[in-house]
Amino acid sequence: MSEGQELVIQREENRARALITKEVLAAAAQQRKLLAEYVHSQMVKGTDYGEIPGTNKPTLLKPGAEKLTDLFRCTPKFKLVKEVEDYDRNLFAYTFRVQLYQRDAGAVLAEGYGSANSREGRYRWRNSNPKCPKCGKESLFRSKNEPGFYCWAKKGGCGAKFKADDAAVKAAFDGAERVENDDVATLANTILKMAKKRALVDGAIALARVSDLFTQDVEDLQEGQRAAVSDEHTRAEEAAEEEDAKKAAGAALDNMTASQKLCAEIAGRMAKAKDAGELAAIQKGYAEKHFLREIDGVQKKWLDGIMDKQLERLGKEEPAK
Repeated sequence: MSEGQELVIQREENRARALITKEVLAAAAQQRKLLAEYVHSQMVKGTDYGEIPGTNKPTLLKPGAEKLTDLFRCTPKFKLVKEVEDYDRNLFAYTFRVQLYQRDAGAVLAEGYGSANSREGRYRWRNSNPKCPKCGKESLFRSKNEPGFYCWAKKGGCGAKFKADDAAVKAAFDGAERVENDDVATLANTILKMAKKRALVDGAIALARVSDLFTQDVEDLQEGQRAAVSDEHTRAEEAAEEEDAKKAAGAALDNMTASQKLCAEIAGRMAKAKDAGELAAIQKGYAEKHFLREIDGVQKKWLDGIMDKQLERLGKEEPAK
């Protein structure tokens, strides 16, 4: 091999090899420092991440994943890559891939995958309702207006009443079992959204390279810890979703007109009404608002529809015991 050929081969090897210089190391260290400062100063515990007992790192939640994605000026694009919907077997499974595109260059900087299915414990199982000590039906409820319990006849129960300190009732509540959920189909959309959320979190961790700071998995825990941590993880995710909903509701409220805010307030009062008499008073009140043109005809019709639903609700409910 000639000397010229050796030089060409050496240049090709240098191009293929990642060159590490002091400048590169210094820039990488500075980026990590800035990112850590952002996490500690801008990300909120309980909203962007949750600290779950039994894990050695905080768990990144959806709002935190969105913040990291936005920090790197990326836009997520989702694709449903696998879908199973078997209503006969109550099996629902979804897998999403997310690609995080840089807004300026349009290049994919990271991608993530997330899946969820109805065989997961949080969807497959539910706690059974306490059984009536007399008839054995799952129709035992706490009385609304006085201490004690009753077996609701409209739920198939026997109508029996029990004192608040009844030992058999206490045993029934303590003995409520974990049973298989027979109505998983109603959770299909929830399962789909969970898969999509997990993909985003996975992609955000890969994008920001913060796997040393955050986790999203609890699979490496001992079996005894897993159920408790899974429940805590679910509560943290639900709290983050609730916070998102509150922010969205607040933004929507800011954009409401005075009449829309009035209608929302009236609808809220109807939802809390305890009897038909209270609903009738509310209806009379908003009819007067319509007469005074504080709400328009469309809004009154909307309130009338809610009124009908609330009257139906009170008609179906068991009277307070």
